[in-house]
Amino acid sequence: MNVWTRHSGRDLQQGDVLDQCRVALLEPNYGSIAEAVDVQTALVRLVIITQSCDLVVREGKSSPKAESIALCRVYTLAEYTRFRPDFAGKKEREEARKGRIEGIHLLPSPDNETDNQTVLIAHFREIFSLPFLYLQAHAASLTDRPRLKSPYVEHFAQGFARFFMRVGLPLDIPPYK
Repeated sequence: MNVWTRHSGRDLQQGDVLDQCRVALLEPNYGSIAEAVDVQTALVRLVIITQSCDLVVREGKSSPKAESIALCRVYTLAEYTRFRPDFAGKKEREEARKGRIEGIHLLPSPDNETDNQTVLIAHFREIFSLPFLYLQAHAASLTDRPRLKSPYVEHFAQGFARFFMRVGLPLDIPPYK
């Protein structure tokens, strides 16, 4: 299938999967403006959502257009079904494979692209923003990482765009009967 390539180095692109990124985990009621709060962190797997053109460091510049990079959480199928047990069934997985479940996008496993039991799930409801310089240094520290190839990276971006840009209407055209 050739969905992925392996990449190493400091440059970043949309569709790069980065393991062990440190993120802040905020509780739903983590505090008011007036009080200091302890923030928990965790190391998680993320995929870059920010467009590649905004990640290029231009000649004479020290940072790209986007100094904060948007990423979403990535789960293995086993990890995802632990907190979404209904996803264990074939029907739910098939709907996700067809792109019919909002908020998630299935990606073939970088290790076995043809095994649908090892897919990765990009979770668009868990968005993080991390500094470019942190991600650049972190990427350089990894031996290598999966990078989505074209047209799969565009398909991934389209999935995020459909989720992020949806518009709910207060009154819709009635269904045909």
